[in-house]
Amino acid sequence: MKINDVAEYAGVSLATVSRVINGKNVKKETRERVEEAIKKLNYTPNFMASSLQRTKSNMLLIIVPEISNPYYSAILEGVEVTAKSMGYNIILGSSYSSEAQLLDYLTLLNTKLVDGIILMEKIKKDKIMEKIKDENVFKKIVQCSEYIEENGLTYVTIDHKKAAYEAVSHLISIGKKDIYLFSMKKNYTYSTLRREGLIEAMRDNGLEFKKENEILLDELSIKEAQKHMNIILN
Repeated sequence: MKINDVAEYAGVSLATVSRVINGKNVKKETRERVEEAIKKLNYTPNFMASSLQRTKSNMLLIIVPEISNPYYSAILEGVEVTAKSMGYNIILGSSYSSEAQLLDYLTLLNTKLVDGIILMEKIKKDKIMEKIKDENVFKKIVQCSEYIEENGLTYVTIDHKKAAYEAVSHLISIGKKDIYLFSMKKNYTYSTLRREGLIEAMRDNGLEFKKENEILLDELSIKEAQKHMNIILN
């Protein structure tokens, strides 16, 4: 069934049907006639195509390194609840720490399929601009948790250094002194800040962090961390 059929059944123009579908202002009796035609003909609007003609899609793209990581799951829950309350839906994409895949997702901003992107891993501005090209479109990206301050984008994060300091201070307070740090081989901002917090907490408690107690992970995953944790505990 096509939109032309709906227009013909309701006795209105294609433009009027489009206005009804997109929530634009239409006379009550006309709207009811179009809605009745849609129902009778069992017409399903092609929102993907119509979104390309509109200035807004009311869709947000959330890009995470790994969907299975519970850290991101908690953030996603908050994003979805807030987005829904403001009339937006979310699309989820996982880059698996692949720069090429991440950039492919970012190009969706060049279309009108998404209105904005929440990015949970960092990538330099020049790399993004190679794909985005438009500074105004670039500013529709928000960095979350992981960020590059020099990008000039809005970012939302926590005080990773303070968090690590407090976590390590707690371990020391309950008698733990042989403390390990799992971090990534890649240069992640949060990883660097947490390392600084750990070293500072140990120093403030008269302890020295052993270099051999820092485990560099090959990939950002729970499975990889568990593998090394089991080796240490055994």
